[in-house]
Amino acid sequence: STDYFTARGPAGMPNGAEFAKAVFELEKGEISDTIQLPGAYYIVQVLDKKKASIPPFEAVKDRVMADIAHQKARDMAKAAAEKFLTAVAAGKPFTPLAAEYGVSVRKTVFFGRNEDVAGLPPDRGLVREAFLLSKAAPYSKKPVPGKAGFYVFTLRDERLPDPKGLPGRRDELTATIIKQKKARVLDAYSKGLKEKAVVEYAPDYTPETPGSDQDS
Repeated sequence: STDYFTARGPAGMPNGAEFAKAVFELEKGEISDTIQLPGAYYIVQVLDKKKASIPPFEAVKDRVMADIAHQKARDMAKAAAEKFLTAVAAGKPFTPLAAEYGVSVRKTVFFGRNEDVAGLPPDRGLVREAFLLSKAAPYSKKPVPGKAGFYVFTLRDERLPDPKGLPGRRDELTATIIKQKKARVLDAYSKGLKEKAVVEYAPDYTPETPGSDQDS
């Protein structure tokens, strides 16, 4: 079990904000469906919930100021990336334009749909967005948020997987299939818990029916 946590998620937990977002939708005592996050699956039961409270400003001033500065920096980076993409869509060459903006262009090696991008922090969202590109639409339509800031992509080349390499990836593919099966089993298990849930109430309590009178 965890201690109480905020929208940032449990302390030290990877992808804590995503975990908290899913858990905060549950009511006290409710059991979640399978929550799938990068590298892990969770089934959660909410044991208790506390109302949010506002701490004294002096106690959180430094963190608030740091958060404001961080958010302003991200807003500025996003606005610059959007302006960059507008210029690219208007016909500006990608690499020279990047130099005008004072940012570097990094070229990746080929990577698969289930692989991380070499040289970047692991981020499945980046990989998903990269695989939306095509030769007909080679540029990202909007800035892609990542752990280190915002990214814009352009597709250099693409190729189909080499079927000759499949035997060498047998273990990897087997592990992926097992992981998917585990997710389905966990999902079925959580649904089974909900279907078998029992509601307990005091023996002398009679549920009120709609329209009935009640003395006070």
